[in-house]
Amino acid sequence: MNAPESSDPASAQVTDAVLRLEQHGIDFIPLSERHGHPKDLFTLWFGANAMAITLATGAIAATTGLGLLWGSAAIIAGALAGTVFMACHSAQGPRLGLPQMIQSRAQFGFYGANIPWSL
Repeated sequence: MNAPESSDPASAQVTDAVLRLEQHGIDFIPLSERHGHPKDLFTLWFGANAMAITLATGAIAATTGLGLLWGSAAIIAGALAGTVFMACHSAQGPRLGLPQMIQSRAQFGFYGANIPWSL
């Protein structure tokens, strides 16, 4: 199946850039080769977080008798706290020149980094 034809040369350039194979792997991507926007990552992160452990977190709030309001508040507070720490942690990657999963071994240790993997 061919890509849709476009008369806009910029559109064709973006399409060509998207269809090429990634040459850098987990290495640093030069600014001149980056494309896309953070909003384009929504489906990736939504798919990664739509799993059984996410449902279990909501079920824990229901089984402890918190109710909808306090259960939602607890989940939101936990998500915000986790987001702050993970945002600080992910900002280290570009500064240290290491991918986040590899440099997380320094913070969590060899066995501690395997806990999210096992879940």
